[in-house]
Amino acid sequence: MKTLEDAVIQETQMLVENINKMNQLVAETNDAEVVALIDKLRVLEKKMSLVFTFFKASLYSLNMWQEEDHYNKNAMIEDTNRPAIQQ
Repeated sequence: MKTLEDAVIQETQMLVENINKMNQLVAETNDAEVVALIDKLRVLEKKMSLVFTFFKASLYSLNMWQEEDHYNKNAMIEDTNRPAIQQ
């Protein structure tokens, strides 16, 4: 029985060591890489907001052109002094 207990204890110790190594690796990664990733994401966020602003301005401009074109077509049809042609 002693050998089985020793094997379980040894495996448990190895598990604890591996968990500690992984914990240390995660902490090092957080310290080194997360700050750089956050900075990159901030730059990307600024660019995306600029692109979104240009996109919204383009849509607004397109809608204004379409409304103006529609208004001009309706004005040409409705605002004539000619009598209606009957067939």
